[in-house]
Amino acid sequence: MKNIMVCVTQQKTCERLIQYGHDLLDDADDELFIIHVAHYQFKFL
Repeated sequence: MKNIMVCVTQQKTCERLIQYGHDLLDDADDELFIIHVAHYQFKFL
């Protein structure tokens, strides 16, 4: 079992990074974790 973690921000490359993390998964037991990091004053919703 493999764990992959991808850390993203509001940059346009986020989708590419998430896809790359997904591509690293080998089987159904592997897990992908995506962490979004933003400045506490940044309104992203």
